[in-house]
Amino acid sequence: MTEDIQQKIVEIISKEAEIDASVLKPDSTLDQLDIPSLTQIEIFFALEEAFDIDLPEKPGEPTLTGLVALVEQLIEEK
Repeated sequence: MTEDIQQKIVEIISKEAEIDASVLKPDSTLDQLDIPSLTQIEIFFALEEAFDIDLPEKPGEPTLTGLVALVEQLIEEK
């Protein structure tokens, strides 16, 4: 399931930030990828919608791996 979640998260980030998915690495953060804060918020909303979850108001600056783990945790808690 992790790979499916990671693939979907990469697709969402790539689409919302208009960047190539190949630049997303497991230890990449949205800030490191120079994604503007407004776009980051749009990414978080898209993740909530795609996975039917509620992310924390301030998810911090998670890496791609951390974001996958957070989404998995929230899905399990539903």
